[in-house]
Amino acid sequence: VVVAAWAVECSFSRRVGPGGENVNKISARCQLRVAVGAVPIHPEARQRLREQGSRWLTAGDELVIDCESERSQSGNKAG
Repeated sequence: VVVAAWAVECSFSRRVGPGGENVNKISARCQLRVAVGAVPIHPEARQRLREQGSRWLTAGDELVIDCESERSQSGNKAG
């Protein structure tokens, strides 16, 4: 599935919780936001996405995925 660039937003922020000195210095946490209505899939599949991914949905119908498992921006962006 290819999603239009305008429907996807990628941002970086500082990691949360314990993790040593770098946790408060670098913005390594990656957050991806996708407008569900813009995903080019069948309407029934879109509804299943909303139901099964409800814990990652915002009130604005955006799917939000966070990755902070790596210590670097590039590692989390790839993850």
